Amino acid sequence: MQGTSAQASSQEKLKAALADLQSKLQSSAPDLQLSFSVDKDTDRPVVKVVDASTNEVIRQIPSKEILQLDKDIDKMQGLLLDKKA
Repeated sequence: MQGTSAQASSQEKLKAALADLQSKLQSSAPDLQLSFSVDKDTDRPVVKVVDASTNEVIRQIPSKEILQLDKDIDKMQGLLLDKKA
């Protein structure tokens, strides 16, 4: 139970920090937004800088190509392990 409470506290702190970062970005660059997510296939955090007026992704970290490469490497590792067994 204590681990769940600590995890919830960490998530709340992270949400607060992200909200603070978003508000600072909006005050300095009101036409930009930050989007935070976790890639469902790789469990890697993804940050996107988005044009607020067009919803166009200006920059994504890590890039789509890096996420795809990570997925492909995982698949290759799975194939290698299957062949050894």
